[in-house]
Amino acid sequence: MNAFKNRIPGTITIMGAASCALRFCLYLLATDEKGLLIPNHPLEICVWAVTAAAAVLIVLQTWKQADMCPYADNFPGSAASAVGCLLFALGICLTVLSNRYDFSVLERLRNLTGLLSIPALLYLAVCRWKGNRPGFVFHGAVCLHLVLYTTSFYSTWSRHPQLQDSFFPMMGCIFLALFSYYQTAFDVDMGSRRMQLATGMAAVFCCIAAVPYSNAAALYLTGALWALTNLCTLTPPTPEVSNTEKEDIQ
Repeated sequence: MNAFKNRIPGTITIMGAASCALRFCLYLLATDEKGLLIPNHPLEICVWAVTAAAAVLIVLQTWKQADMCPYADNFPGSAASAVGCLLFALGICLTVLSNRYDFSVLERLRNLTGLLSIPALLYLAVCRWKGNRPGFVFHGAVCLHLVLYTTSFYSTWSRHPQLQDSFFPMMGCIFLALFSYYQTAFDVDMGSRRMQLATGMAAVFCCIAAVPYSNAAALYLTGALWALTNLCTLTPPTPEVSNTEKEDIQ
């Protein structure tokens, strides 16, 4: 059973890649003479079917997760987690550079918090590599940037007449923001394993699905990798073998 649980993030990643491929084919093969998507096309139905299946799988995986587990057992030292943080810092950097000519107050705040998120993620990479708990301000900086990014692009997404145009980009950003929020909560001993896993896997799926024809593909790809590599442990150790008690025994 534990081996099956540990495969769930990989399964969600594959489902996200399948939705990405389906959406690419949908926009390539299923548009009318006006460039709009053909309603109820089989490819679109497949996209929503895969999305529904991913949502069900995430709920079934996370709704019985226990929340009581020491921080060190949830987030052991991991080179993969550190690399995920570094890649997300690169993705944010590239996204800020591509949006550097946006000059409204909200857009400037978004870009400023993006720049602040880069050193925060570099520090988080060190913490993830060593298995240390960071201060809440570092994940908090990432969360603030993602909230402002989502807010600044909401009006753009809401103007799209087709749900396919806006759903996955918007939900990818929302779930990344929620994931970073629950990461911040863990940093102050208020974390929820259930919500961190659920929002992280949802972010992985939606961000990968959002890549086709996106203006922020780097953000979505690296955000998906960040969420995937920074999920808390799916099968926390039992109290008798936890890292915390091992240290006490020693």
